[in-house]
Amino acid sequence: MAKSILILMLCVLSGGLNAQNYEALNSFMDRYSQTWPKERGMNNEMRKQIGQPMPEFHLNSKYNSRKLKGRFVLLNFWATWCSGCRLLCVDLDSLMIRNNRKEFADVQLLGVDAQENLAAKGFDPDEWWAEKGIGFPTVGGEGADKCCLSVKGGYPCMILIDDKGIIRGRWDAWTPSAAEEARLAVWALHVVPRDGIKADSATVDRYLSVGRSLEAAYLLSLMPDDIGTAALRFKALVNVKGSDAVEYFNRLEQSCGEFRTPDSWTGWELPQQYVKAFGDIAEFVYHSDLTDAALLDCGARAVRMVMNNRGNQTVHNRTMLGVLRYRYGQTIMQSGMDALNRMLGSERGRSKDKAQYNEVEAAMRRYGIEIEPVNDEFGTDAASLRMKEVDEESKRHMAGLNDTIDVVKDKASKVQAQFIVPQKMRPGRQSSVTVQINIADGWHAYADTEKTRKEGFIPTTVEFSLPGGFKPVGKPKVYPEGAEVINGVCIVSQDFICPSSIKKDATGGYPVKMKLTYQVCNDARCLPPVEVEAHGVLR
Repeated sequence: MAKSILILMLCVLSGGLNAQNYEALNSFMDRYSQTWPKERGMNNEMRKQIGQPMPEFHLNSKYNSRKLKGRFVLLNFWATWCSGCRLLCVDLDSLMIRNNRKEFADVQLLGVDAQENLAAKGFDPDEWWAEKGIGFPTVGGEGADKCCLSVKGGYPCMILIDDKGIIRGRWDAWTPSAAEEARLAVWALHVVPRDGIKADSATVDRYLSVGRSLEAAYLLSLMPDDIGTAALRFKALVNVKGSDAVEYFNRLEQSCGEFRTPDSWTGWELPQQYVKAFGDIAEFVYHSDLTDAALLDCGARAVRMVMNNRGNQTVHNRTMLGVLRYRYGQTIMQSGMDALNRMLGSERGRSKDKAQYNEVEAAMRRYGIEIEPVNDEFGTDAASLRMKEVDEESKRHMAGLNDTIDVVKDKASKVQAQFIVPQKMRPGRQSSVTVQINIADGWHAYADTEKTRKEGFIPTTVEFSLPGGFKPVGKPKVYPEGAEVINGVCIVSQDFICPSSIKKDATGGYPVKMKLTYQVCNDARCLPPVEVEAHGVLR
C-alpha cells in the first residue's frame, strides 16, 4: 500500500500527464476551434456524438471497427468534388505523416472517400491520392458511404475515435487550422499520456520554439495562471488567437493596480517578476514581424510598464518604445487607407456616377492617401489565399470534365457558389449537374426542412431546369444529408439520363439553368435573402 502511494506521489511531482483529460480538451476546442461542434442547431446534434461509442463500420477487411479496436483512429471524410476536403487531406499528411510520422506512428489516420460521384465521369480518386503522395490510406465504396452516414458526416469532416472506441473529437468544414486542431487532440489524448509529457514552462517553451503554438497553449491551460507564465501565455495566444492575447494582456496590466504608488515619481513599484514578465512580452513583440495594431500597442504598453519602474530608463527600452509606437502608427495609418479604399470601391459599385463617392475621394486626395484599384477577391488573408489556391486546383482538376460557372463571388455576401455543368456526356448514360456552396467561417445557412420553414428561416434551395429530352433521376441530392443548419460546404446535385439523340442548339450543346435561393446568418444577425440564376451548356 505504501509503495503504491509513493508511486502515485512521484507521478504527480514529475508533472507528467498520465491520464486522458477529455474535459480540458473539450474546453480548449470550444474556445479556439471554428469547426468543433457548438451547442446550437445542427451542431448541437454533432456535439452529442462526442463521448458516445463510434457506430460499427466496415470499410474493408483491413480497416473496420474490429481490426482497429484498441487504437486511436482519425477518420477524414472527403470526396474529389470537395475542394476543402482535398486541401484538408494534404494538411493532415503534412502535419501528421511527413513531419511527425514517428510521433503518430501508432495512430491510424484514414481517408474515407464517401459519396464519390466523379469516378463515373473519368476521374479516379486513388490516382489523385497517389499523385499528391499522401502517406496515409484512403478507402471508398459502399462501406465508406455507410460509415459517413452513420455519423452524419459532412465534407470535409474529421472524427477522432479513442482506443476504447469512443468518439472524442469532431471537426466539420475546412479552416487553415483544422488539421492542426485534429493533431492537437490526438496529441493531447494519446501522445501526452503515452510519453509522460509535462505541463511546465520548459516544455511549453520547447513547443513554442518549434512553432507548435496550439500544443503550448493547451499545456498552459493545464497550468496555474500566475505571473511566472505570463509572457509564455501571451506568446502562445498571439499565435493561436490574437484577440485573446490582447484580452490577456489587458487583464495582466489591470492586475498591477495594487502596485501603483501615486506619491512616487515613477508611479509604480512592480515586483521584479512583473518587470521581467512585461519586459519579456515587450522583447517578443519588438523582435516579431507582427502587424496587428492591438498587439503592437500591447508591446508598447509593456515597455512603459517596465520603464515606469526605477532604473529602467535605458537606451534599449527607449528604443523599443519608439520603434513599437512607430510601427503601431504605421499599422493604424494603413488600416485607415484600406478602409477608405474599400469604401471608395463600395460606393463606386453602388452608383454609375461620382455623386456617391466624391466625398471619400476628396478626403483621400486632401490627405495624400493613394487611391488603389478595387480588390474584388473573396479576401486577402491566409485562409482566403489558400482557398483561392485550392479553387484554382479544382478548376485544373475538373478540366475537360466540367464547366465551372461562378454564381456568387462576393466577399460581402459571405458565400461563394459555383454551378458545375458536365462537358463529357454520353448518350443514354446518367450524369448530373451540381451546385457547390461555400459559406464563410462564422456564418451559416438553413436547410430546406419543415422545421426551418416553420421557424421562419429562409431555406437554401436549388431548382434545376433541364433541356427537353433529359430525364431527371429522383429529386436533387443534398450533402450533408439531414442537416438543419449548413456550415462550410453544401453540395446540391441533380442526376439525369442523357437522351439517346437530340438536336443541339447553336451553342453546340444543350442549355441548362439553375436558380439558387439562400440566406446566411451568424450569431448576431442575418443578411438579406439572395436569389440568383445561372445558365450553362451541357456538352
